[in-house]
Amino acid sequence: ERFGVDCIQNKKHFSDFSAEELQGRLHDAITHIIQHDSFYRNFQRHSAHHRFMLTSASTMLHDGVGDLAALAQAGTLRLAAVEVSFGRQGQGLGPCHLRLNDTRRINLRGKIDRIDLTATENGQNLAVLYDYKVSKHPVSYDDIFHGLDMQLPLYLWAVGQAPAAHKQFRLGGVLGAFFLPIETAY
Repeated sequence: ERFGVDCIQNKKHFSDFSAEELQGRLHDAITHIIQHDSFYRNFQRHSAHHRFMLTSASTMLHDGVGDLAALAQAGTLRLAAVEVSFGRQGQGLGPCHLRLNDTRRINLRGKIDRIDLTATENGQNLAVLYDYKVSKHPVSYDDIFHGLDMQLPLYLWAVGQAPAAHKQFRLGGVLGAFFLPIETAY
């Protein structure tokens, strides 16, 4: 997240960096988080196993950063936002209400890990949404298909209906949403 925010603030993208620069920036971001975030600082001090877990996660990120750069260079999608919340007034994409009928509604809240954009010829952008999965349990595409796992469909709906998304991203539509599995074998 920190690396993504840094890229957005500096109007940079993964494809703007060499593999060595990406590795260096990732190393700096991980070091900063472990040194300045009290949770991670205390977590690593607790035991050798915790240090191993952080080292394994860091290694996995370093192994994958080159693949992300290659993906970025192959297409026109560009990182636009990370950790985008929806469902709260004055935060992120704002309120998100799903009307059931004239009198009832469901207030939805969530956080989208990443939004990428690609420009269209008419000056609007199309969005692709990503959710990073760190669970050892695989995503069940059957559950998604049969409506038992609604996370990605709700993300698509939330971004598509949010006036703040249309304004902030000059959004013309949402292309799709994907789970990106992030797994580490311990």
